[in-house]
Amino acid sequence: RRKKLPYYLLFNTAMSMAVYEIGYYENLGQGATWDNLFYRPKDSFSITILDCVIMLLVSSTIHMIITWYLDNVRPGEFGVPKPYLFCFMKSYWFRSDNEQKDSVSFDLPQDRFFEKEPTERGAGIRICNLRKEFGKRVAVAGTSLNLYEGQITVLLGPNGAGKTTTMAMLTGFIPPTSGTAIVNGYDIRTNMDEVRRSLGLCPQHNILFDTITVSEHLQFFSKVVILDEPSSGMDPAARRQTWSVLQEARQGRTILLTTHYMDEADILGDRIAIMAGGVVKCCGSSMFLKKLYGAGYHLIVEIKPTCAISTLTKVIQSVIPKATLETVVNTEVTYLLPDNESKKFADLFRLLDTDMARLHIISYGTSATTMEEVFV
Repeated sequence: RRKKLPYYLLFNTAMSMAVYEIGYYENLGQGATWDNLFYRPKDSFSITILDCVIMLLVSSTIHMIITWYLDNVRPGEFGVPKPYLFCFMKSYWFRSDNEQKDSVSFDLPQDRFFEKEPTERGAGIRICNLRKEFGKRVAVAGTSLNLYEGQITVLLGPNGAGKTTTMAMLTGFIPPTSGTAIVNGYDIRTNMDEVRRSLGLCPQHNILFDTITVSEHLQFFSKVVILDEPSSGMDPAARRQTWSVLQEARQGRTILLTTHYMDEADILGDRIAIMAGGVVKCCGSSMFLKKLYGAGYHLIVEIKPTCAISTLTKVIQSVIPKATLETVVNTEVTYLLPDNESKKFADLFRLLDTDMARLHIISYGTSATTMEEVFV
C-alpha cells in the first residue's frame, strides 16, 4: 500500500481510484457512506475512499505551490520575474513599509536643460538610470527623472523615443535591463505587487470598465496614475472634458502622461520632459522650456497690397534692432522679436498704431513661442 500511495499524488490516478472504490460499494448495494469511508476492502486496491480524498487535497496543494512559483519566476511576456530562490529570501516574507528608498542613489541631471526640482513636494515616482535593451537595440538608455505628487508630468518625444517602454517598466509589463524606479516608495525590481496596488494605468488600448465613468476610474485608481496618450482619438469636446477631469484629480496624485498634442502638454503639464533616443533631454515647466528653446515672440502683421515690406521692417527695427523678418505669406508678414527685448514692445505697438495708415497696415498681433516649436 505504501508503495502505491505516491502514484496517487497524480490527480487523475487518485480520482480514478476514488471512482473505482465508490463503484465497488455500489455493486454491493451499499453505496459510499460515512460508515465505509475508512474501510479497505480486501478485493479492491487496498485503499480507502478517505485515502483518495487526502491524495487529491495533497496533489492540489502541490500543484498550487508549483503554479505560484512558476508564475513568479516565469511571468511570461508581460511581467517582472523574481529570482529563482525568492521564496527563501527574508525580504520577500518580511517587508518594511519604508522600503529601500535610501539604498538607491539618484543622480539627476543638473544643467541648464533641467529646471530646479520642486523639492517641497514629495516624489511619487523616482526613475534612476532606467535602461531597457531588446537584443542589440537600446529602447531606454539609462534615464533619470523625478515625478512629483500633486503635479501632472507630461512625457513628450517622437515615435521610438522610449516613452511607452518607460511606462511599461514602471507598471511591471516588462523588466528593466538595469537601473530601477521607486513608485510610491516601492522598488519596481523587488516589490512590483505593492507598486501595482497604488497604481492606475491607462494604456493606448481600452481597458476601461463599461459601468463606471472616467471620473470614477480616477477615483477608483490610485496615488500614482500613468496615462499613455489618453485623449488619442477623442473629438475636441471630449478632450477638453478629459483635461478638466485630470486637472481636478491631480491633487494628492502623481500623474504621468504622454501625448502627441502639444496644446495638451502646454495646458496640462506642470512639468514637461522631452525624451529622445531613450534619454530625457530636458525637463521643466512650459514657460521654462519656451524660454530655453524659444527664440522669442512672433509679430504677425496683416498688410495691404500697397505696403512696402522693407519700410515696415526698418520701422520695426528702429525700436527693436534685433527683430528679423521670418516669413511673408500673401498679406501676412511675420517677424521674430527677441524675448529679452519685451520691455520695448509697448513702444513698438504705439508706433505701429500711429503709423498704420502710412505703413498700409490692416492689423497686427503677437504670439509667444509654442510647445510645437520647442518640441521641433
